[in-house]
Amino acid sequence: MKLPTSITTILALSLAVFAAIPLSAETKNVKRKLMIDFTIQEVERDGVVAKPVRKYSWSSGDWKDKIQYLNNRGLLVNFVPSKGNFGGDKSMKLTEFNFFEVSVTIGNRNRAQSMQIVLIDSDDTEVKWTLPLAGKPVGTSLTFRLPLDKPDLVEKPGKVAGLDKTKIRKWQVAGNWQAPETEVLIERFMVAE
Repeated sequence: MKLPTSITTILALSLAVFAAIPLSAETKNVKRKLMIDFTIQEVERDGVVAKPVRKYSWSSGDWKDKIQYLNNRGLLVNFVPSKGNFGGDKSMKLTEFNFFEVSVTIGNRNRAQSMQIVLIDSDDTEVKWTLPLAGKPVGTSLTFRLPLDKPDLVEKPGKVAGLDKTKIRKWQVAGNWQAPETEVLIERFMVAE
């Protein structure tokens, strides 16, 4: 029995759609863990007084005291020269994870070509990844996937070679230390298998 071309086409397309579903399901099953959500402002209460809790400990260079929290959006590096950074202390045990994921939105006025993410372990091994910003879509949340075992640069080797994923102690977001201005919204840090 010969089927009409239209029925054959519909069957072929239906099978193709069903064949692709398991691939999508596999990507959703990747184990992820939220490390820091910069979109949520936590507060510390002392009676009726509520004091915002910053999700970073320090800022320096041209970024000193210029990092702004935008409600439900994240931390904004608001069009300042790229010669700055901010960071914090956070104990992270990442043994079962292979990737550090950083979600950002590049602002319309951004002129910086790149920025950096830095992790430091307990013996002061400092590793960096460069996030390319040039040519990326602006105004859209982007997630950069950084392989924990392959940083772009080991800035400072510690006493033991390599990043100890069981004892991450500090993190940083840094400009590329060039003149063009950075306008980037930092949304969240996650880890993934």
